[in-house]
Amino acid sequence: MEGNRNKKRTQQQGDPTTANKKRKQSQSAASASGGGEGKKRSQSMPVAGAKAKERKELMEFRKNLPIYSAKEKIKEEIANNTSLIIIGETGSGKTTQIPQFVHEAIHAPKGGIAVTQPRRIAAISVAARVAQEMDVELGQLVGYHVRFDKKLSKNTKITFLTDGMLLREAMIDPLLSAYHTVLLDEAHERSLETDILFALLVDIQKKRAQKTEKNLPPIKLIIMSATLDAELFEKYFNAKVLYVKGRQFPVKIYYTPSPERNYVDAALITTLQIHLDEPPGDILVFLTGRYEIESLDKLLQSRSKILPPNSPKLITCPLFGALNSNVQQRVFDPTPPGTRKIVIATNIAETSITVPNIKYVIDCGMVKARAYIPKLGMDILSVMAISQAQARQRAGRAGRTQPGICFRLYTENDFLQLQATFLPDILRVNLTGVILTLKAIGISNVIDFNYMERPPLDAFRRALSDLWILGALNKDGTLSEEGKKMAMFPLDPLYSKTLIQSVAHECSKEVIAIISMLSTENLLITPSADSEEDTARAQQIFSGFSSPFGDHLMLLKIFNEYSKEKKKKEWCKMHFVNAKAMKKVMDVHQQIVDYWVSLGWELVSCKSKSEDDAYEPIRKCFASAFFSRMAVCQPDGSYITQLDNKRVFVHPSSCLFQKKVDIIVYNELVMTTKQYMRDVMRVERDWFLELQPQLVRIKGGQSTT
Repeated sequence: MEGNRNKKRTQQQGDPTTANKKRKQSQSAASASGGGEGKKRSQSMPVAGAKAKERKELMEFRKNLPIYSAKEKIKEEIANNTSLIIIGETGSGKTTQIPQFVHEAIHAPKGGIAVTQPRRIAAISVAARVAQEMDVELGQLVGYHVRFDKKLSKNTKITFLTDGMLLREAMIDPLLSAYHTVLLDEAHERSLETDILFALLVDIQKKRAQKTEKNLPPIKLIIMSATLDAELFEKYFNAKVLYVKGRQFPVKIYYTPSPERNYVDAALITTLQIHLDEPPGDILVFLTGRYEIESLDKLLQSRSKILPPNSPKLITCPLFGALNSNVQQRVFDPTPPGTRKIVIATNIAETSITVPNIKYVIDCGMVKARAYIPKLGMDILSVMAISQAQARQRAGRAGRTQPGICFRLYTENDFLQLQATFLPDILRVNLTGVILTLKAIGISNVIDFNYMERPPLDAFRRALSDLWILGALNKDGTLSEEGKKMAMFPLDPLYSKTLIQSVAHECSKEVIAIISMLSTENLLITPSADSEEDTARAQQIFSGFSSPFGDHLMLLKIFNEYSKEKKKKEWCKMHFVNAKAMKKVMDVHQQIVDYWVSLGWELVSCKSKSEDDAYEPIRKCFASAFFSRMAVCQPDGSYITQLDNKRVFVHPSSCLFQKKVDIIVYNELVMTTKQYMRDVMRVERDWFLELQPQLVRIKGGQSTT
């Protein structure tokens, strides 16, 4: 991006990034090590009985947080209000301190405190930080519970968990009797699970206030956010609103004079210009996903080798949700002297994770988000523009510890055209899984449920229709016996249906293995384009794993080979498989097996059959569940989808790419340059007449319902 140094400088009025310019630099120490979200350095596991010096430093750190000076007032409000909204500016310390204030303020004989986070990485890291500050072992007084991972005990009083896990707890315990207080953090993000929790908790609060069941005490709700529509939330929760000031230094905003054609290239040039021309300070670059992050990472590492000899050393730290926690820890480690750290992150660094010591922010202005089109029955993962609120959050990351600069890779006019806030998930994503959960909790009328913002009627119709097709609902809309079983698994309903089908087809071991693999990202490692030898070797190895029946069976081959190996790390390195991702696969696999055994079902394998015969029952299980995601091959190699006759293509990463398979099912559609199907499997025409005869009729290259 040329002319980066000549960008028009604009300081937005009313933007929190232009806060009090008179803040003294000396105030930065506390903010640098954790203000606001306090979600750094927390990756390291706390040790019970910390040394006196460490305890003193931690206490001094807590006292320096802006929110700590209002501790007694906040405790008083917590004690005196059933519902409370706390809006804390970035750097205030609300995420780590409020749970501790609640613990001190409420001396309930029974129950504990639930603290929700929209992302698992935040739930784990904040739990570790709070345990450290309270000088307890993680998993004892303070613990966490996220999908396929938990650290809890009978002594746990403060539980950090994802929104989805609290929803699952409500399925088993509809009144959430295990808790006397629920804190909903990052409420402004309005994830699908968060919005459902809003409605569910308001309902639970009313029921527990009546004291008609189990003689439970009223449940307290505390909603926390850095920025939200206070009027909307105040009215919905009938809650008092508290405002807590943060510690924010001024941030200069620079825009591009004209739109950028390629924001990854622009980010590369801007990063190098900052590194060579600007004073010391780490850089945070916002991109949309793993592919872009790894591309920029490789480009920067390559360019760093040819920097002028007197320039500071440059180190890069990728940050996205699927990264192993040990790799993520590098982001929070102190930057070595004479070095500049470049953190390349997704929107996870907007609010869920606080990256310390950032002076410069580069904002591409885009985010990768999932959108659901009810009329088409399609999930589309696509790159879209952020909101003005997100742009301000990103810029604010440069002003946490010192005055900063934000380089926006878009024009000022583009910023003014952005939506004020991002559309909540509940208004744009598939509701199938959530409606299944609500039905399992006991909410029969899901359409008239007390949503903060009601989803479109088409979304309800589509989700209810999909659940009926899957056999999860009876004709009267009640949950079927199969639906109750499906709701038991912490999985997408399509995967749950596939699992249940594996009982009849006697292939549960294989299906569990495949779903474990599908539930984990970044399994295969793509060699650097600079290494032709590694690239050729990787292609040869992946070709050996490849299956004519599709990606699911390729994943099964990898799982089986990995399971047999004793030297797993060495095997992964030799076969370009991500060892850390495979470790996560095995954790997920064990969790699903535990659920399976708890239902009293037997684990059965189809290994005794020949390969082709063994693969058929596995494929039938997926075909019966993924019926709505069927596509028929066309003469030109493209495919037409079953439900809406849309033209789609097999993703280049698939082992069925350019193979012209008659009929396939796919996991998801991803919109990039084309609409691509990811994770595809070959299925047979006559299966659908057997599995869903009342719904499908396939003729030639076209399919109709």
